[in-house]
Amino acid sequence: MSEISIDEMLDVSLQTRELFESDIGYFTNTYIHTDIGQKLFVQDSISFIKKAATVKGLHLQNAPFGQAKLVTVLQGEIIDYIVDLRTSSSTYLHHAKVTISQENKNIVFIPRGFAHGYITTNANTMISYKVDNHYSPEHERTINWQDNVLALEWPKFSEYFLSEKDKGAKTLKELEISTDE
Repeated sequence: MSEISIDEMLDVSLQTRELFESDIGYFTNTYIHTDIGQKLFVQDSISFIKKAATVKGLHLQNAPFGQAKLVTVLQGEIIDYIVDLRTSSSTYLHHAKVTISQENKNIVFIPRGFAHGYITTNANTMISYKVDNHYSPEHERTINWQDNVLALEWPKFSEYFLSEKDKGAKTLKELEISTDE
């Protein structure tokens, strides 16, 4: 399917973290309840990626264990990809991408029903997640990052790095996806 801008992606929001700098460093909020309609997150996680050109995803969890995510980068940079897999959505199978970095301080809210993945463009990148539902291995799905149906355009690197889980990902056609809660 086609790429659309992050602003056109139904129910997704993009914000920028405010940075409060001082002579000793900085302070930033990665989540304030009033900023986003999401009221309850159950888990905060940090992912640290050592190498540039590392691909993570595309990941999602089937209903009833779908997860909304709030993603920001504390160190380094990623290009974040989201794919709408909600069959009732006007942006079904469309995708968007956004650069999230320590410099631009972007925060992206990804609702339930979306596949999510990213590629690091810098070494030593630290990503912060908040999720609104617990991890359920039985409901987890991993879509191949090079799936022809999705036709995502990834940045060019001479070599890509993937986890074993992501290397074994299936195409969208091979997976059973259930996003309706």
